Amino acid sequence: MILVDRDEGEEHVITPGTLHILDDADNHTIKPVEDSTFLCIFTPPSPAVRTTTRTGSIR
Repeated sequence: MILVDRDEGEEHVITPGTLHILDDADNHTIKPVEDSTFLCIFTPPSPAVRTTTRTGSIR
């Protein structure tokens, strides 16, 4: 996948096993280049209302 820093216009290639930490001020976009699985952890937990689909994904 490619992580795009929208403020700086920089692109960072993220490969399997890479840990990339964002803070609440990072304006970014993730561009997948193949089928991928992601793990996102929010600390503190996101206060937004979430809907879980039947496959377990969150909308």
